[in-house]
Amino acid sequence: MGKREIGATRTHVYHLSVSCAEYFAVLANRKVFDIYIEFRKIVQLLAQQAASPQLPADYPSALRQLTERVENEQQLQLEMQKKEAAQV
Repeated sequence: MGKREIGATRTHVYHLSVSCAEYFAVLANRKVFDIYIEFRKIVQLLAQQAASPQLPADYPSALRQLTERVENEQQLQLEMQKKEAAQV
């Protein structure tokens, strides 16, 4: 091992699993963790939609898909608003 410069510091690199990082986030601040979980759900939902795009066969089925997507987004927004109201 070579010489260290004057004033140099040693660094330690830690590797955490996702579940361990989530645990530390809960310990630090529950609100931040709740926001993280909601964000993670949305990202997973978007990833699923991107992985399996379903092209509508006709106009009525396209409208049904659009209304389902809008209803799901509205439901997620309502859930987030309820959680924010409960935390305040």
